[in-house]
Amino acid sequence: MSDIEAGLGLKRKHLIAISLLVGKDYDLKGVQGIGLDTAVRFVQGFSEDEILDRFLSKLVDISGYLKKAIRLLCC
Repeated sequence: MSDIEAGLGLKRKHLIAISLLVGKDYDLKGVQGIGLDTAVRFVQGFSEDEILDRFLSKLVDISGYLKKAIRLLCC
């Protein structure tokens, strides 16, 4: 974990958000069209304290609006 924190600046909550975006072992879907690179760039824009709150506040828009917002924020 310390290697991830040092190399990418990602904390535990960032990794949770990434797994929700790209899919995980028990839910392989994730957000269609969002890959690992995009997810990492997106979560790096938020502090550990705010990333999950921000993500959860956007779950209503997950179908299309969140995908567009992620691309606008990180690309």
